[in-house]
Amino acid sequence: MRPVDVSFDELSNFLGEYRLATIAQDEKLRADLKSAYRRYRPLLIWHHYLSHSAAWETNAHRRAAFLDFYTECVSDAAQSILIAYQGMYKPAHLILRSAVENHFKCVGILHGIDVGAITSVFSLIDAVKETAVAKSTRAGRNHFQWLRSEYSRLCNHVHTANQLHMAKTNLLGVFPRYDRSSAVTFFAGLTTVSTSIVALNCLMLLASFRKMHHTNYDQICDMLPKATRTELAAL
Repeated sequence: MRPVDVSFDELSNFLGEYRLATIAQDEKLRADLKSAYRRYRPLLIWHHYLSHSAAWETNAHRRAAFLDFYTECVSDAAQSILIAYQGMYKPAHLILRSAVENHFKCVGILHGIDVGAITSVFSLIDAVKETAVAKSTRAGRNHFQWLRSEYSRLCNHVHTANQLHMAKTNLLGVFPRYDRSSAVTFFAGLTTVSTSIVALNCLMLLASFRKMHHTNYDQICDMLPKATRTELAAL
């Protein structure tokens, strides 16, 4: 091994020269990113609405708690995209898992559950499973289950379930990079997570959803499955 000062100099040079331009022109990556942003944007639309309106929940404390966790959920999703864009797929999966967990807390809060008193994520999921949004409609049951399944899948990355979930990163010279197979897996997960979060928001806050400006309403509808749109229209 080289002396630590020499290795640190190499690390400093690597960080100083770090540029995304080496992968920014890859057309497949740009297509992945465009698709991901199209699905992420409705989370931002909901965040803007919830941040600028006090009409969607009469309980001010519950409204503030929901908004705190939803803000972090949106933040987690954004960070996962930015990290995955650089080829850091394992940490991207880890942060996407955090987005799912934070949205489960949002669902619990809006249904009057004291999420701060629940110490296990799986206990939280079991509590959310019994809420009205997860039980009352086919769309709610489906999107809750998809989100739950995606959370379990993401846990494989967190706990390194097997060799397929290893990163084995050697820092210098590895990033940024683009691996098509790993990117497809991540962006597919992001699509499931984003779609289900937005769908559950629409179901929980249906009156607010219907009051949105038509351009925002249309953008959200465009990313929802047809069956979900049909069910929302019938409620």
